[in-house]
Amino acid sequence: MLKASILDGRSRLWAAVALFAVLAAVLLRLAALDVPLDRDEGMYAYGAWRALDGERLYVDVVDSKPPGIFAVYGLALALGGGTRAIHATLIAVTVLCALLIFRLTRKWYTTRAACIAAALLALTQVAPAYFGFSANVEQYMALLIIAALLSLPRDEHDRQPWRYVLCGALIGAAALFKPVALTEGLPILALVWLAAGRTRQRLAGLALVGAGFGLTLALCLAYFACRGSASELIYWALGYNVGYSSSIGLDQRWRILAYEALSRGMLARDLPLLAVASIGAVTLLRRTDKKRAAAWFAPAWLLSAFIGVSASGRYTPHYFQQLLPPLCMLAAIGGDKLIDITAASGLGESYRRVSTCVILLLLLVFPTAAQWPLYRLSGNELSRTMFGLNPFVEGELVGAYLAENTDPEQTVYVLGSEPQFAYHARRRLASSIAFTAPLIEQHPDSPRLRQRVLEQIERNQPRYVVRMRLPSSLVIRDDPSDWFIGKLESLLQTDYQREAALLAEQGRQPRLVVGELPPVGRSPIVLDIYRRK
Repeated sequence: MLKASILDGRSRLWAAVALFAVLAAVLLRLAALDVPLDRDEGMYAYGAWRALDGERLYVDVVDSKPPGIFAVYGLALALGGGTRAIHATLIAVTVLCALLIFRLTRKWYTTRAACIAAALLALTQVAPAYFGFSANVEQYMALLIIAALLSLPRDEHDRQPWRYVLCGALIGAAALFKPVALTEGLPILALVWLAAGRTRQRLAGLALVGAGFGLTLALCLAYFACRGSASELIYWALGYNVGYSSSIGLDQRWRILAYEALSRGMLARDLPLLAVASIGAVTLLRRTDKKRAAAWFAPAWLLSAFIGVSASGRYTPHYFQQLLPPLCMLAAIGGDKLIDITAASGLGESYRRVSTCVILLLLLVFPTAAQWPLYRLSGNELSRTMFGLNPFVEGELVGAYLAENTDPEQTVYVLGSEPQFAYHARRRLASSIAFTAPLIEQHPDSPRLRQRVLEQIERNQPRYVVRMRLPSSLVIRDDPSDWFIGKLESLLQTDYQREAALLAEQGRQPRLVVGELPPVGRSPIVLDIYRRK
């Protein structure tokens, strides 16, 4: 079962299954090109646009993600693209991830399992349950992690030093998308330390992996040091995130995990996948031969990925993109084992074919069919269904209003977490911090950051302030951050005039109203737009 060989001359059939699944995933990606930018995507687009204009990341434009995602968005924008170009990068991610997981699975297991893994990963990555339509960091990070694991040698006859260095460099590149890529040390340890050979060779391999990792990070830090922002990069991409995640207790983490898994349809969609993956894990861990690296690699990868998903304690659906490659690999191994069991059952050929079809239907067809109503929605409809009244659909509308009523050199400010408004308007934000969360969250540095934002607003005097009214945007808590909100509210009352509002009236799509506005708090208002007097 675990030999990477041609299976009874039927490899072409399994390759066709994988190819069909990848093509289906690409078609689903094409249908989702027009999904409006959400909050995170809006931040990446805004940061990339400002970086292309010469501003410094983590100084003039602040976000808690490392620079990798801004490089991808910057490339899409530099080529003259917008939302569609950004989402089109995910097509390349889908195809490359499928190809690499195929090669990685075939390298350590069977060709049939490799084909199933490629098909599973392609279809699962695009699933709405995991926000597969959004160009978030986890999908790019997963691609680099798979490539890193693939670069490691399979046995002592293939131990060229460059393979280990390349593995470390690719993990370093993945960490430049999200620091939780560091948790992927477990599968690397399994492949290097449990492989046949002398202890000295294993230690040398691990040292070379570390050297490649350090080289990638050193090059990145050197670039930002030349820009005078290396310390800011370290703080925002690492230090801030540590303080951010340490404020969430273990009991709260489990409640968040259960809520996200149930409310987003993860369990309903992928219950067969999880069940067959458990069979794959048991199959590997029960091995009695000497190939310990192959036996422990996939389970260790799944564990490390879950640690990465759990690091922040938030369990946002797109975080699970990191978990999908090892989960799909184990499910493919489990499916391969089930097919072997039916083949060895002694029953007729028709029974074996039906059993194989049932296994593939459960793994490949059922999960997609379970969320098929979401796949049929257009870009705006999908965003509205997934995110409710969050004004992602209206992002371009609000941006156009701001652009029409301001000069290019004037600034705007968003009291909330919608930097996509400034991106669509092509107007600078009055504050380097685009999200409200760092100012509201229970974080040791929040008081200092609030004061910094207030000073920037006072200095830059934004022409317009977009005041969000949704709790999901403001992340309001009963703590000293109320002082910050109150300070800005006072500023709006004295220096600004309420000019427009986005209303979400029952039975109607949200609409932007200018002129005669309903009183604040007496109507379902999504946001208010204030103009400086």
